[in-house]
Amino acid sequence: MNFEQGIQTLKDRGLNIFLSARVIDLPENIFTFTDDQKKKTLILIGNGGKTLWEKIPDFSVQNPIDDFSISQMKWFGENILKSDIEILFPDDNQLIPLQQLGRFFNLSHQSPLGIDISNEFGLWFAFRGIMLTDKTIPLKIKPVSTFPCESCIDKLCLTTTEINDARLKCPIKIVHQYKSEQRNYHQKVLSNLKMR
Repeated sequence: MNFEQGIQTLKDRGLNIFLSARVIDLPENIFTFTDDQKKKTLILIGNGGKTLWEKIPDFSVQNPIDDFSISQMKWFGENILKSDIEILFPDDNQLIPLQQLGRFFNLSHQSPLGIDISNEFGLWFAFRGIMLTDKTIPLKIKPVSTFPCESCIDKLCLTTTEINDARLKCPIKIVHQYKSEQRNYHQKVLSNLKMR
């Protein structure tokens, strides 16, 4: 299986966002990398829309989405890169500026809600993993895109203070909107994080 087939396999498994750049090419203020890490390539994976939810094999474990994402990064490292990888996210021990990375890769823009919005997926996407590899791989950055909120006339998202209600009112790429079961799951996870 070649590199592009590996990316397609991740897409088929619900991880349909794949972006990469040499660490040395990232803005210096994004994250503090070690000298060794600066020689590597950063790969960001994520999901846009509902597909990942349908691919998670086991929701009985404590962190089903993180566990699945980590397993897929390890699979990609072993079978496609044929190299060790260093997983930076998800990792409870370090804070990665995901929104800044998303903007660097032209995946997203900051919305009036404070969360990021994508021309491709609207508000319905998430970063699922960041890994480093020694392998030199093709650069994967999205073309520069327009700010999707500029085309929105009604701005209904600003009529509520509750972020979940605001997301549901956004008309941008509504076809990717998570189903209620998925939204409820993520809301529960966020509530648990706030209680820590």
